[in-house]
Amino acid sequence: MLNKICFFFFLIPLLSFSQIKPKIVYNDLQRMNLKGNVKEVMETDFKIENNLTAESKKKQFYEFLPGGRLKRKENFLIETVTYFAYDKKGRVTSERTNRTNDKAEKNYTYPNDSVVIRSYKSGEFNSVTKSVLKKNKEIEIYKKLDFTEFKETYTYDSKDRIIKSYGLYYYPDKVDTIKISASYHKKCLNPVSQAFEKPFSKDILNRRCDIIRHQTINKDGIIIREYDYTYIYDKKKNWIERKTYSEGKHINSTKRQITYYQK
Repeated sequence: MLNKICFFFFLIPLLSFSQIKPKIVYNDLQRMNLKGNVKEVMETDFKIENNLTAESKKKQFYEFLPGGRLKRKENFLIETVTYFAYDKKGRVTSERTNRTNDKAEKNYTYPNDSVVIRSYKSGEFNSVTKSVLKKNKEIEIYKKLDFTEFKETYTYDSKDRIIKSYGLYYYPDKVDTIKISASYHKKCLNPVSQAFEKPFSKDILNRRCDIIRHQTINKDGIIIREYDYTYIYDKKKNWIERKTYSEGKHINSTKRQITYYQK
């Protein structure tokens, strides 16, 4: 069960950001819920303790191309910089990540419109993923890793948002299965709920598709974690400050500096 829990927290972000089909259908601005011709975003976290505000090490920078695709992103906490390249159709062809002591690279090839091959290399670790896009809104991902092999199937709704994920994980002595389901609010791309058997998470979104409440609920239906969020927006309707509350207490603030391409 511990292995499943670990995979759960590993897979949750994938339902929103890492599958191939959403990357092809939507640009990065759309998937990050950013509006307008955004050029750069600097996002900085501040911890609130004893009514004192201190800047944390959690800081991220994003640079976008005019068409809304990521050009570069930088994570100051883990000291990584990732560069992106695309083909003429706007499909990602490479993601190169520089770390303090090593490098990692993902390369994407498209034999045809329904097949994507992704290779990953980081030091001595290598993997290859084959994604098959089907007419019934499903995408199957096969992963051949140094230590195991995965098969994952994703089912999409009419807006190409993942509503189901079914994974088979083959080990030398066993096969694990993981099922994840998700639901959405109107046009929003981020899910309002994601269930991994039990526990599951539930979000309440505002009309701009930003999370205003996040809950983690255990197998007995008891809320074990809850956060509330408030926002300040700029003229483009992108939030530039988000405050996080736990049990009514202000515990964190995240501020954004957003620059736009001039028309």
